[in-house]
Amino acid sequence: MNRKNPTPSESKFPKMLRKRTISTHQARAKAMCAKCPVSLECLNAALNRKELWGIWGGELIENGRVMVGKRGRGRPPKEPRPVVEINEVPIPPELIPA
Repeated sequence: MNRKNPTPSESKFPKMLRKRTISTHQARAKAMCAKCPVSLECLNAALNRKELWGIWGGELIENGRVMVGKRGRGRPPKEPRPVVEINEVPIPPELIPA
């Protein structure tokens, strides 16, 4: 990183914030998958399609493999992180196909 001329992502999102945002996005995706009735089918379909990365069926996939128990770099936090809660907005009835 060049301090005099930072790239747009470096100037808007400090390194610590970017890492925290990624883990927050992953936690939110996993929380949404936990409520989904077809999460197992989603995971199986992703594995059959050989998806390389992403959250599929509530599991983190990297390089085409399910990552079990992956944690961030460095020392674990002294206090557990709060559970991410997803407050879902209901879909308006007129947008639901008949």
